[in-house]
Amino acid sequence: MDVLAVGDIVNVNLGGTGAYQPAVGVEIVLLTPLGNTGNYGITDGVTNTYLYLEVGNGGGNPLMQKLGITNGQYFYTSTAVAYSGLSGIQIK
Repeated sequence: MDVLAVGDIVNVNLGGTGAYQPAVGVEIVLLTPLGNTGNYGITDGVTNTYLYLEVGNGGGNPLMQKLGITNGQYFYTSTAVAYSGLSGIQIK
């Protein structure tokens, strides 16, 4: 992934089940999960997910938007859709 700066848009395609963990010290505001169907949430890598929401056909769940992710609390998806991921803005 390219080196990003504060204010940059972050678009990540996980290509199916997986997680996106920013580098230490980086914070990203998640604007929306990407993908057609599946479960999305926040995980610490051990406790599975703290927030687990179903996204229906055609778009993201509005409750999942505008969440902060860090190296310790990061984005997770369990969807098997090839084009799942996230879009956000780096704030730190």
